[in-house]
Amino acid sequence: MRADITFTERKYDDGTTLEALTYELSPTVAYTVDGNKLDLAFVVSHTQLGSDDQSVIDNQHYTDFSASLIAEPLHWWKVTLSANRNYRTTNPFDNALGGRYFNTDSLSEITTYQAGTEFILNNRSVVGTLGARYGETNSDLIKGTQSFFTNFDNKSVAAYLQLAAPGAQGVFWAVSANQAYIQREAYSDYESVSAAAQFSAPLYQQLFMRVQGSHEKYDVDGINANFGGLQYRDQTSYGAGLEWRRSAKKFIAVTYNSADRAGLEDRESYVGVDLAWAFSERTSVAADYGKRFYGTAKSLTIRHENRSLTSSIGHKEDISTFSRLGVEQDIAVYVCPIDAAGVFDCNRAEGDYVPLPGEFLINTIDNIAEVNEEVRFNKRTFANFAWDVTAKSNLGLGLNHSETLYLETNRLRETDSANLFWRYRLNKSSNINASLTWRDDQGEGGILEGESISLAVGHTRQLGRHLDFAVNYRFLDRTADNAFYSLRENKLSVAITYQF
Repeated sequence: MRADITFTERKYDDGTTLEALTYELSPTVAYTVDGNKLDLAFVVSHTQLGSDDQSVIDNQHYTDFSASLIAEPLHWWKVTLSANRNYRTTNPFDNALGGRYFNTDSLSEITTYQAGTEFILNNRSVVGTLGARYGETNSDLIKGTQSFFTNFDNKSVAAYLQLAAPGAQGVFWAVSANQAYIQREAYSDYESVSAAAQFSAPLYQQLFMRVQGSHEKYDVDGINANFGGLQYRDQTSYGAGLEWRRSAKKFIAVTYNSADRAGLEDRESYVGVDLAWAFSERTSVAADYGKRFYGTAKSLTIRHENRSLTSSIGHKEDISTFSRLGVEQDIAVYVCPIDAAGVFDCNRAEGDYVPLPGEFLINTIDNIAEVNEEVRFNKRTFANFAWDVTAKSNLGLGLNHSETLYLETNRLRETDSANLFWRYRLNKSSNINASLTWRDDQGEGGILEGESISLAVGHTRQLGRHLDFAVNYRFLDRTADNAFYSLRENKLSVAITYQF
C-alpha cells in the first residue's frame, strides 16, 4: 500500500495560477514464482485519487497490471505469456508534467497481450530454434481530442526458424516472417507483411558464401497515395556475397543485391553490409546497411561494459507505429523490480542480463511518442550510460536525438532530450536522489513546439521492516508556441509505503 500527498503550484504564461493539494492511494499486490519449469510474476495496482480542487482530477480510479509466465514443460519446449495495462499521456508534450493523471491534457489506457512458443533443437546433426509469437495491443482515449489514429486494436503474428550445423564452421540458414493488422476506430485499417531468408555455406575455413532475400509490403486502405512521399511500399530484394565468420557472435558479410519495387520499372542494385562482432564478453558492435522501400537503411549499436559501467550507443531507422515501439528496445542498462516506482529503485544491469521473475529492464531514455497508430518513419540516435561511481553512488545518463515523419498526415517531429539521474546511499536504510531532464521538440505540420527542463531531488528512508518513507521536490519550466502549455511548476510530495 502506497499513499502520496502532493502540493502543486503551477503558473501559466497567460496569467492563470493553479494551487492544489492532491492525494493518491495505491494498494498493490505483487507475487513471483521462480521454479525449475515455471517462472511467474504479476503485479496489480489500483489507484484512487482525490483533491481539494476537483478540476485537476480526470478520473478517480485506475487499475494497472503486469503479468508474465515462462514455462518449460520439456527441456526442448518453452511457452511465454504476458499481459500489461498502463496509462500514459497521449500527447508526448504532456509527459513533462511528470504525472499520468493530474491535470494533463490527454490520457490513454493501453493494454497489451503477448503469447509465444519456442522449440529448441540440439543434436549431433543440427542445432537451432523454431518459434512463433502472437501479440495484441489496444488503446482507448480517456481524455483529450480524438484523432483518426488514437483508438486502435493492433494484432500481430511472427514466426522464425534458425538451423545450423554444430560448430562455427557449419551450414547456417534462417527464415522469419511477420504480419501485423491494425484496426483504427476512425480511420482506414493498416496491414504490414515482411519476410526474410538467409543461407550461408562454408567455402574455405572461415570464409562462407551467403545468399539472402527479403520481402516487405505495407497496405493502408484509403490512404493518400503520397504516403509522405513514399509512393511505392512493396519491395522484394535478393542477393549473394561473401561472409567471414569466426563464430555466431563474430562475423561480417558483404553482399550484392537487387531490389524490385512494385510500380517501378527498373530494379535497383546495391551493396549490403551485415556486421556483428563481439570483441569480448563485455564489448560488441552490430551494424547493417542496405536498401528498403524508403531508401537507404542503416543501423549501428555499440555496447561496452566494465566492472562499474554499462553503456550502449547507436543509431536506428525503421517504419513503425506506436504499438511496435513497445517491442523495439535498445540494450538495457538498468534492471528493476516489478513494483519499481522509477529508475531510483533500479540497479545497473551487467552483461546480457536475463531478468528474473519479478524483474524488468529499462534504459535511461524514455522513448516518448504520440499514443496513436499512425504509420511513422523513425530515425533515432541514442546513448545510454549507467555508472556505479562508488559502492554507494550510481549515475545514469541518457542522450537522444530523433526525427519522426508521420507518413499519413505529413507531419515531422524532431526531438532532442537528455536525462541525468543520480542516487547516493547514505546507509542501509536511506538514499538521496536527484534528476535533471531536458527535452526540446520542433516540427512541421501542426506539431506542438517547445522546450522543457525539470529538476527533482528526493530522499527515501526505511522506517521499519515493512515501512518506507519518501519526500520529493520537483521544479519544471516549460515553454511552448502555445501559451496554454507554457508554465512553471513547483511540486512537493510525501509518500508512505507499507508492505504486508
